[in-house]
Amino acid sequence: MSLFSKNIILIFSRMNFKSSSYILIVFLFFTQIVSTQKIIVEGLVVDEFDYEVPFAAVGILKKNIGTTSTMEGTFSFLVTKNELNDILEISSIGFETIKINVQDFINRKNKKIILKEKLTALDEVVVKAPINYINQAIKSLKINTISKSHQLNILYRRWDVEENKCRFFIE
Repeated sequence: MSLFSKNIILIFSRMNFKSSSYILIVFLFFTQIVSTQKIIVEGLVVDEFDYEVPFAAVGILKKNIGTTSTMEGTFSFLVTKNELNDILEISSIGFETIKINVQDFINRKNKKIILKEKLTALDEVVVKAPINYINQAIKSLKINTISKSHQLNILYRRWDVEENKCRFFIE
């Protein structure tokens, strides 16, 4: 046992239970704060021709941490030290998915992610008559229809700025 450990045990043995409990709680709270410090992951998603890829999905694989790129292709979100060894996944429709270690991406000087175009060949498409679906919908109309009036209050706000001028503002 080290000298430091012996001193800590000696200090706790001389204190009463209540004060040592407070010190222990403060110590645990401090270690929790230190372990959950946030690190910013930010970058730019572009295609092979250096055009921005808007609304690309950027996130940590198998975790609910992530965001989408903006109209300009930029993204930013926070991770803890616990997620540094996880995999960062970047995907968008029409492009191949990129996977990279979070720590490796943070250490890169160039934060630009280049997505390669992906061609998807489709098999034949069969168009069926919708009469069966319509009949089922009509039969279930009473079950699926709301009988009482309801009201939904929401605010959706979206905007985009280019060269310090608002391109659009939707509210």
